[in-house]
Amino acid sequence: MKMQKIENDKYICEDPNLVIITFDEIFKKVVIHVINIIYNIYGDLSLIKTLNSDIRKIFIHSLLDQIYNRMILEKDINNILYINTSFTTNFSEIWSYIENEKLKQFIIKTCKSISHRAPLPIYVEMINNNLMDKSGESIETVNKLEHTLNEFRSHTTSLNKLKKYSKANGLIHFMNKYHPEDNFKKSMFYNKYLKGAHNE
Repeated sequence: MKMQKIENDKYICEDPNLVIITFDEIFKKVVIHVINIIYNIYGDLSLIKTLNSDIRKIFIHSLLDQIYNRMILEKDINNILYINTSFTTNFSEIWSYIENEKLKQFIIKTCKSISHRAPLPIYVEMINNNLMDKSGESIETVNKLEHTLNEFRSHTTSLNKLKKYSKANGLIHFMNKYHPEDNFKKSMFYNKYLKGAHNE
């Protein structure tokens, strides 16, 4: 396994051939968006610590939006998003408003839900793993990333789960932005990820 870091959030792996996008930069943008939205709506950032249903929906929308924004930039067919808990180890303004462990559990759980519904290759695990070392743990993670990408490629994509998830969380704007039904084949994700997509 040969791993090279070419950007803050991008690694190139040889054998297996993978382009790995990491989560930390996405999380930074999510934090900025969530703080701005909550302040503009409520004028009280202390509400973040409650993680009530409205705050959760703001997080879910921002996570989906920023994940999509990042992944659509990638040109390589071997790209996959890797999400672990490393985002909790970096400085962030969000830690002033909510306990690290509480938000970590919520973010990982939400990202796992997204990974099972969004038409994107995503692998999520509850560890803080350094892809640049050659430990057994890192090699195992890379093998799981390869397996996840292969599984993603082998199945015809369906949007039904994402539609239901979006409806339950008030994310109609998100669906209209990325998966517009009136012009589906011209949507930004169709040519890259959704060829052959169908409704089950």
